[in-house]
Amino acid sequence: MREGFFGSLDYEEIDAKQYAAWKVDYLKYDNCYNEGRSGTPQISQQRYAAMSKALNATGRPILYSMCNWGEDQPWNWANTIANSWRISGDIHDSFKRFDERCPCTQVLDCKFAGYHCAVTRIIDFAAPLGQKGGPGHFNDLDMLEVGNGGMTYDEYVTHFSMWAILKSPLILGNDLNDMSDETFSIITNEAIISVNKDSMGSAANRIWKKEVAGGDLQLWVGWLTNWDTVVALMNTGEETIKTSVSIADVFTDGSDWSRRAAYYLYDLWKLEDNVNLDANVTMTPSAVSVPRKDGKRYGKYEGIVRGHIKDVVVKPHQTRVWKLGVIWGSVDGQGEEAQTKLKRRSSRYDL
Repeated sequence: MREGFFGSLDYEEIDAKQYAAWKVDYLKYDNCYNEGRSGTPQISQQRYAAMSKALNATGRPILYSMCNWGEDQPWNWANTIANSWRISGDIHDSFKRFDERCPCTQVLDCKFAGYHCAVTRIIDFAAPLGQKGGPGHFNDLDMLEVGNGGMTYDEYVTHFSMWAILKSPLILGNDLNDMSDETFSIITNEAIISVNKDSMGSAANRIWKKEVAGGDLQLWVGWLTNWDTVVALMNTGEETIKTSVSIADVFTDGSDWSRRAAYYLYDLWKLEDNVNLDANVTMTPSAVSVPRKDGKRYGKYEGIVRGHIKDVVVKPHQTRVWKLGVIWGSVDGQGEEAQTKLKRRSSRYDL
């Protein structure tokens, strides 16, 4: 530790007992002044495992959040000792501004994590790492910047949406005592939060990334319980994009019938009155969000789609997010019998 400052290095058991006595529920264990105990995965693992063992020995369930900024590839070893682990240098309240203080352009061999990392930089870092997370152990993309003033509404919606579908912990970083209605509306979107909390714990995968004017257009897909699917289309470019989303792309790893099936479509950033839902639609518990105080809720039912999600408009720096609910029997041989034969494979369903 730095001389004159308190720290837990080599005092893990004492501190863990004190945390338990204080009835602490969450410990973020940082990486500052580590006395050089990093540089290989084994060194970092041993240092962080000491606190993990100490916390477990207290008998109190304390969520253990590792914060070593992605040094020594924690996604390869932290899942056995921690509930979450940071993957990058510290976030900055900017959407895609390049900053030399966050020098790495990819995460897998980053030697200096730095700080002042923009939202889109961290999203790129997270893209290959979703496969390393799962229920009870998650990649941590750092705390949320929503409401701190450095980004627009659409940029904050993208920030919140992508953190949610990538299954990052959603930790508020704004002033809770001084929050605009707009900020509150973003961070309380139960439809998006329900995706983040989905019990499957499977982070979305980036299916493709296409260059557009001033940036790129990205398609992300994630698997949810009840055979639902979350789909996100993110535009980091500087022009409005008008396009359609191919169901074949969404289920590029799926079976032939999943690409031919029909789906109920819900827009997770559109509000609708609770009383206006189609009575003929049978919705799973995760289909839409709980009503707000005004009686409306996020997750507007947009009808049935097959083949494409058509006429999609994505503004600059905006992300559109939908949930798809499969309509059983919409393809020959894909009825109740087929549903019961679905088997879970790894962190997703074999659709």
